[in-house]
Amino acid sequence: MEKTLHSRLAEYLLSQNPNPTEAELERTRNAKMDCNYQRHYCTILEFSAAVRILSSPSLSPNDIRRGCATLSQACQSWACMGCHLTPYFHLINHLEHQLYCFGPCYATWAFPYE
Repeated sequence: MEKTLHSRLAEYLLSQNPNPTEAELERTRNAKMDCNYQRHYCTILEFSAAVRILSSPSLSPNDIRRGCATLSQACQSWACMGCHLTPYFHLINHLEHQLYCFGPCYATWAFPYE
């Protein structure tokens, strides 16, 4: 997984700066994943709380804001820990607009983008 982390960081660095310095390249090669169980556990609890809020049969706009903010924070925490996240974690950040437009996803949770 660290090999994937290094390649993704290098890709991002090159997309932002076509001529990176050797120090910047070295930083991407030396990046380590955070394996602290307590931080991962706290992030999983945060993620679970967000899913619990958003999977409710009825949602208020405040519930949607709170649930999506918590979900986004959990994903940001995993990204800061150096975890490899799939594109679905990016799509989570667009869930709030869909919930406002189409209502609770209680019945369609498995198919939110269809």
